[in-house]
Amino acid sequence: MKVWKKLQFDAAHRLMGHEKCGRLHGHTWTVEVEIDGPIDAETGMVLDFGEIKKRIMEKFDHKTILCEDDPLIEPIKEIVGMESLMVMNNKPTSENIAYEIAKALRVKGSVKVTVYETPTARAELEVMML
Repeated sequence: MKVWKKLQFDAAHRLMGHEKCGRLHGHTWTVEVEIDGPIDAETGMVLDFGEIKKRIMEKFDHKTILCEDDPLIEPIKEIVGMESLMVMNNKPTSENIAYEIAKALRVKGSVKVTVYETPTARAELEVMML
């Protein structure tokens, strides 16, 4: 059974060393998630739509998304607190954010995540989860 959810979140990021995206800047990100998995006998759902939204929004909405070696982490923690940071092992590209969203969903079956950084630029990931 397939379920699909589309949502938006606002977040800042930067790609250290990138000519244009090396400065801290923000986007209204659009995310499309398609989950193909078994229906839970107890809930009658593959995954509750509200739970999909919660898992993504808690991790990304109104966050500053930085790579773990970004020197801005400490100053941002001092100014706005750790709760407004999302620190990734890899650069916070659309591709890597799609991967982090797939991990956050914690589903059985396959998940397809499409992340739109802008209306004309997107990354898509499809992965089998265990």
